[in-house]
Amino acid sequence: MGPQRLRKTRNRTRDLDQISTDILQPRRLQQHLSTLPLEDLPALGQHYCTPCAKFLETPHALAHHQRSKTHKKRVKLLKEPAYSHEEANAAVGRGTDNGVFRVNPEDVINRIARDRVLAKQTASTKESMSVDMDVEHTDAPQLVETPPVDVEEDL
Repeated sequence: MGPQRLRKTRNRTRDLDQISTDILQPRRLQQHLSTLPLEDLPALGQHYCTPCAKFLETPHALAHHQRSKTHKKRVKLLKEPAYSHEEANAAVGRGTDNGVFRVNPEDVINRIARDRVLAKQTASTKESMSVDMDVEHTDAPQLVETPPVDVEEDL
C-alpha cells in the first residue's frame, strides 16, 4: 500500500471530530447515513459501527469487530475531548503575544507611589480604629449589672 493510495479520497474515512459529533447528535449520523446509497453498502447498511464509521456484513462480524484491538483503540481515542480552535491556534503560535513584554518606567513609578499612599492610608485607618476601641462609651446601656465589689488591700 503506497502513499499515493492513502491520499485518494475514495479511501477517506470519517474524522474523529465527525464521529464524536455523530455520537453526541444521532440526528447528524442519520443525516450522514441517508446520503449513502443502500445498494452499495455491505448488508444494505444494517450493521454499522459508529466509533469506527464502518459497515460490516453480518451481526457476527460486527460482534467480532467490537472485540478487536482496532475498535478498542478507536473508542479510547473518542473518549478524549477534541481539540478546539483556540488550542490549535495556541499550538501554532497564533493569537498569543510572543513578543517581548516592555514595561514603561513611568507606569512602575506611578504604581509604587500609589501603593505607598494606599499603605499610609490603611495604616492611619487602623490606628484610628484601635484608638476608638480603647475609648469606653458610658452612654451605652449595660446588659448585666455587676454589683460593686469591696476590695481589701493587704499591706
